[in-house]
Order: sequence, then C-alpha cells, then structure tokens
Amino acid sequence: MHDNPLEPEVNLQWLNNPSEKEKLLALLKEEELEYLIRLEWTPNDTGLKLLKLITRMLGPPSLLQLGHQLSHQASFAANVTNIRQALTNLDAAYYKNYQVKEEIGHYFFTQIDEHCAQIISTTPYSCEIDRGVIEAICHRFKPPETVFVLVEHLYHLPCRAKGGQSCTYVTTWIDTQGHNPRFEKLIVVPSVRY
Repeated sequence: MHDNPLEPEVNLQWLNNPSEKEKLLALLKEEELEYLIRLEWTPNDTGLKLLKLITRMLGPPSLLQLGHQLSHQASFAANVTNIRQALTNLDAAYYKNYQVKEEIGHYFFTQIDEHCAQIISTTPYSCEIDRGVIEAICHRFKPPETVFVLVEHLYHLPCRAKGGQSCTYVTTWIDTQGHNPRFEKLIVVPSVRY
C-alpha cells in the first residue's frame, strides 16, 4: 500500500492519450467526482465507480493499460525471478499491496505444464484490468530466454462481464531452449469479440 495518496498525474499516467485524459477529467468534474483521481487504486466502491466511468468513456483498451500500470506498483518477494513464480505469488502480492482486512477477491494459480498456467480471478476489477495485470507481470518477470508470452481470457467460461463470479486466463510462454507443444499447430488469427 502506498504511504501517500497518489497525485492525479500519477493516477492517470497509464492514460497515454492527452485528449482521453482531458475527456476523463472533464467527465469527473461534470459528475463532481474529480476527487477520485487523488485516491489510491483500491478495489473499493469509490475506486470501482471510477473504473466504471473510465470503461464507459474510454473502453476496454484503456482498462488494459490501467492493468499494466497497476502491476508496476505490485511488490513481490526478492526470490521471485520468473513468470511461474510471479504468477504463483500474484495473490499474495495483491493482498500485500492493498493491506486490507475485507475480502477483495483472489487470483488462483494452477500450473498446466512447464510453460503454461491458468489464473482464475475473483477480484472486483474488470476483465481487461486483470488481463493487463497478468500480462505486465509476465513481461516483468520474463527471463531472457523467454521469447513470447500470451495471456488469453477464456470468454467461454464464467466471466464477470457476463455476470459470472470469476474470469479465467491462460498464460503461455515460449523459451528459446525449447518449444511449447501448445503452439505446434497454432494458427494466429485476429481476436474478435461480439
């Protein structure tokens, strides 16, 4: 948890487009919620209200960026040095950074194989924020021999955007010293959501 409330510039630094930042600040002022940008990013009612405004105004790509930014604030134990260790410790880091007593959801880790893991999230954050957090954590702890990381949100499983209690993500990484059998017959196509 941060000792001092974040300043607006820090809270909005994930928002790279200046016109989007201006639109968001204008919307917050219009709704008499400009004080929200000075709050720490915590999964409470006030923070979630701000996230709903951001979603309504800027859409999922901005939430993905916010997830990337939130992951940079997370502190992990010094012995965490690779993707698997980071994902294994994601829930502990989440609680360590917020230091709250109430229930704020969890990140559940399951190793699928040497280069693949499943994360089930029950946090109050949106699907795109969680995907951004997981992507950024994987890239932050990616060893030099890892050449590719993919985080997939499994929309066909229960999903918070569709009223579910959790979202499921599969993270896959490929190292130069071996291949990942999951990608042997992979055909990459653009993802489209309807």
